[in-house]
Amino acid sequence: MTGKNKDELLKYFVYVLIDPRNYEIFYVGKGQGFRNFDHKPGEEKQKGIKIKEIEKTGFKLITRIIGRYETEKEAFSVESTLIKWVYGKENLTNEVFGHGHSLIRPHSHLRDKNFIDLPGIDQERQLHVHTGEYTKIYKNQIRDNKILTKLNDLKEDLLHFYPTINISEPIILTPMDPCLLIPIPIFSKILQIQIRMPPKSGTYFTINFIPVSSKVKKEFEKLILKKFPEEKVRNGNAFGKYLPYYLDKKLLKIYLNDKKKIIDLLPNLISLF
Repeated sequence: MTGKNKDELLKYFVYVLIDPRNYEIFYVGKGQGFRNFDHKPGEEKQKGIKIKEIEKTGFKLITRIIGRYETEKEAFSVESTLIKWVYGKENLTNEVFGHGHSLIRPHSHLRDKNFIDLPGIDQERQLHVHTGEYTKIYKNQIRDNKILTKLNDLKEDLLHFYPTINISEPIILTPMDPCLLIPIPIFSKILQIQIRMPPKSGTYFTINFIPVSSKVKKEFEKLILKKFPEEKVRNGNAFGKYLPYYLDKKLLKIYLNDKKKIIDLLPNLISLF
């Protein structure tokens, strides 16, 4: 209860989970509001296993807020910095790095005493623009909504789980299509997965199957129709054809806070072919 002579707590906070047996931090998270924490053993695989292990030994999990912030953006920034630079994701049970983590130096640089220069941190990132129609309005949307940073974040997350998969740098195929491209291994000369983020909102990802180039769009269409005879390949995209990915007959939109779904979905997308 807030009294007349007390400051109200700021809405957003960053917290840590601590192993009471050795006081090591094993999870960093962000929250909001003023209610108590409720971490169940089955929530996230590694975190859940750790909590269950602590409870079995008769100890009580330590949960502590380490900072409060006026905006969610501030809290996300602190959370990501703690995960990637301060503690190192390899030392935590977090499944993903956090928002904007591709612009944060990894803890491994400190561990290995090797501070190499990084694009986006020590030097400007190269802009991979496939189209000549890169108009000012889309350029502003891509910049203001931090589209390339969000795509870079996703790329790092995917490579963490699937280090052998070939994933492109963020590329702008058309003004509407900032994306990552992932060739399908067996049909790598014909077919690739496009994970795109519409620049107008910058809040969600969609997934398409597209040709590797405009030169193979006919082969691409034949391959799609052979695998999915009930589907209709659409005209468009920089390479002339594409097939949107649907789930339960609805165009799949994966919002930024749920990008772990893309990580889990990727093997299934590849296995379709």
